Amino acid sequence: MKTPDQHPKPEVLTLGDVLQLQATIEALPELGIKDISESERIAIHRYPDGVAHSEGIEISHIALIQRIGDTGHYETAMNYVILRDGDETTTRLIKRPPFELRSLEDEEAQAHNPYNKWAPVHQDAVMQVVDDVALYETAGQMGMYDLTVEEVRNLCQVIVHTYLP
Repeated sequence: MKTPDQHPKPEVLTLGDVLQLQATIEALPELGIKDISESERIAIHRYPDGVAHSEGIEISHIALIQRIGDTGHYETAMNYVILRDGDETTTRLIKRPPFELRSLEDEEAQAHNPYNKWAPVHQDAVMQVVDDVALYETAGQMGMYDLTVEEVRNLCQVIVHTYLP
């Protein structure tokens, strides 16, 4: 019997869920961008040989894309990356921001390089990187990059519904 203060534990994302998502992607006859609805798209890229990445070897990338207002322009809303460690013992799914986090050190080095005629551009880029990092950290604290089992399973269903006949 449950006591009133006991809450059921949320289901934990397992390696099986991640491998199921990867298997679903590997079974697709074609990849690329597909419409989910009138205002949403999904883009999938698979890298059978892997792509070197700072956090492992990227084997698949999924991007959810949304239309901006009533325009014909779209913007990435969320990225998912399936990574495998170099020794192939660990496969994991990472939810990433819709923008690329550039290296602050690289931008600062370019901004302070006296021989770089583009230094003012890099000074602006330094401020953009600082803003992006702050936005990323705030979103992370709010749980935006936490993965749930339901989210991964829904993503799998969206992929099957969108890409398979």
